[in-house]
Amino acid sequence: MMKAEKKARGLVNNFNQFDLSHFEKKQCALFCVDETYEAIADFYTEAMDKRGFNENLDYWNEVKQEINKL
Repeated sequence: MMKAEKKARGLVNNFNQFDLSHFEKKQCALFCVDETYEAIADFYTEAMDKRGFNENLDYWNEVKQEINKL
């Protein structure tokens, strides 16, 4: 898995093509992380398989923290 800091920078940089402030880019990236987080939670709930669940959610929480530091 990509380091959380690198993933955070990549997500924010994905919005460079748009005329957005740095704050707005971070908000968009945080929205993406929240959507990913929810999708993972839904997947594991439906699959009833909790292996890897906490590890995945912990990773995305780290990514959010790194985005907020940018």
